[in-house]
Amino acid sequence: MHAKHLLPLLFWTFVLTLTGLLFWNSRGYLSDPRTVVFYRERIQDAPPGWRQVLIAHVLAGMLCLFTGPFLFIPLLKKRITHAVMGSIYAFSTLGVMLPTGLWLSLHAHGGFIGRLGFFLTGCWMTSVTLLGLYELCRCHIRSHTRWMVRSYAVALSALTFRLLYLSGYYAGFSYTLNYSLSTWASTLLNLLIAEGIIHFYFNPKTNPQGKFPHEKVLPPPLTMPASTLHSRR
Repeated sequence: MHAKHLLPLLFWTFVLTLTGLLFWNSRGYLSDPRTVVFYRERIQDAPPGWRQVLIAHVLAGMLCLFTGPFLFIPLLKKRITHAVMGSIYAFSTLGVMLPTGLWLSLHAHGGFIGRLGFFLTGCWMTSVTLLGLYELCRCHIRSHTRWMVRSYAVALSALTFRLLYLSGYYAGFSYTLNYSLSTWASTLLNLLIAEGIIHFYFNPKTNPQGKFPHEKVLPPPLTMPASTLHSRR
């Protein structure tokens, strides 16, 4: 199998496995949050409303991660499904996950550096998601896809953070240092990977059609004005 086809398969297998584990470990938020270790550790000194905001953030984050495969995996990326899942992704991200995440960042552990990393991650994801929607409204499909790859990469930093934090824990890092390093490193690492994916799959020089491996190019929507068909970029 060609590397261009094998790498996406390995990537999505890895992502879906970690997402499944995250969902399983977060199931307590749906039933009894007191069964979740993180919740028990923070609820004692949490500000008013923290519990409700945290649960909303977790549920919106799970929904955000769930929709990702329907937006990027070619076999699942059908036009109607993509539109529906894209709307769910935008609502769960901009409407719930990011506002709650920005508020939670003000009360997060990890000291000032950790809170700053958490806050800037939310600001960056808000920006790239809005830019992705803006490019979609302009019918610039390639540019829309590039921004949404960046957006989902930040969403996946929730998985990367846990891997890095677990590594730091077993390496003997202090809680504050481990939290701060994991927060910054997970976001920066995912952004670097996102830029590599964009360059490899959505660079007009290396991939003129701007599509993922095995993905068929769909005809433009019937509602797309003819004048915009040549403005895709």
